[in-house]
Amino acid sequence: MRRRVQIIHRAEALIGPLMRRIESAPISQWSEHVKLAYKILQIELQTTDEIARAVIINSMRAVERCAGAINRQSDDLVEGNSREKLCSAFERLANCCRRAPAKLRKRLDGTIGAMLQHGCVDWELIEEIVDATAIEFKKSPNEKAAATALRTMFVAMPDREPSNWIKSAYGGLRSESQRNAEAALLNLRNQQKGLTAAAVFGALASALDGRHRRKTDLEVKAIIRDYVVAIKSIWGTAGLKLGRGYDPADASYKSKFHRFADLILTALAEPRTHRHFGDINKILQQIREHWDRLPPDMRNSVSAAPRHCDQGWLISDHVLKQALRTS
Repeated sequence: MRRRVQIIHRAEALIGPLMRRIESAPISQWSEHVKLAYKILQIELQTTDEIARAVIINSMRAVERCAGAINRQSDDLVEGNSREKLCSAFERLANCCRRAPAKLRKRLDGTIGAMLQHGCVDWELIEEIVDATAIEFKKSPNEKAAATALRTMFVAMPDREPSNWIKSAYGGLRSESQRNAEAALLNLRNQQKGLTAAAVFGALASALDGRHRRKTDLEVKAIIRDYVVAIKSIWGTAGLKLGRGYDPADASYKSKFHRFADLILTALAEPRTHRHFGDINKILQQIREHWDRLPPDMRNSVSAAPRHCDQGWLISDHVLKQALRTS
C-alpha cells in the first residue's frame, strides 16, 4: 500500500531520547521498532553487538536528516498555500476598491492613502490598513463591492464574532514574505502617485504572488529515497548484504534491508504504529471480530478498518528499487 509521508511533528523532541537510549541504555529500554531493527542485524545477519549498535546509531542520524528535510518541505507547502490565499484575497480587495461607488472609493483612498503616506511600513501598518478597510466597507454593507470585500475578509465562527482571517494569515507568513510585501508598499509610496486603496492591495497581491507550485509526493519520495541511499551506504560500510527481497509464495515478504530501513524511519515518524508487530492479516481479523461483537447501533460509529499507518509501509518497493540502483 502506498503511503503519503506527512510532517514528522516531534522529530526534534524524539531524536535526542532515542539516541541516548541507543548509546547508553540496555536494549530492553529501546523503542520497540529500534529493538526489532537491532534483531535483524544481530540475529538474522549474525553481526556483533558493536557493529549492530554502530549501524543503528548512524542510521538514526540519517533518519534525523530525513525528518528535517520532510518538515522543511511541509513548511514550504504551508507557506506557499498561505501566500496563495492571501494573494487571492488582496486581489479581490483591490477589485472591490476599484468597483466601489465614488463616495466609498473616495473614503477608502483617503484613509488608506494617508496611512501609507505617513506611517512606518511594517507588519503593524498592514494590519491597521486591513482594519481600516474593513471599517470603511462596514459603513456601506449594502453596496455589492462592500459585501464582497467583507465576505473576503471575515470568517464566521460558531458562538463568536466574525474573525478577520487576513490579519492572522499575514502574521503567520515567514519574515521574508512579509518583507517583500512591505517593500512593495514602500516602492508604491516612493512613486508619489497612485496611493489609492486599490493600488495598495494590488501591490500586496503582487508581492505575495510567487506563482507557488504545489508540492507533490514526488518531493517526499525523493527525500525518502535519499534516506534509503544513506542506509545503504551505512550497511555497505559495515559489510552487510543488501537486497530488495522477493518470495513468489509470499507477496508480503520484505528483505532484511527493507524491514530495517522502514523500522528506523518508523521509530521516529510513526512510533505508535503496529504494522511491524506480528501478522498484519491476523491483526485485521481480530479487529473485524471485535467489531462484529459490537451492538448493531454502535457499528455505524466505529470503523472496522485498521489505521492507515498500521498497513502501508513508509518505504515503498518502488522507492527501495530506486535507492538500490543509485550508485
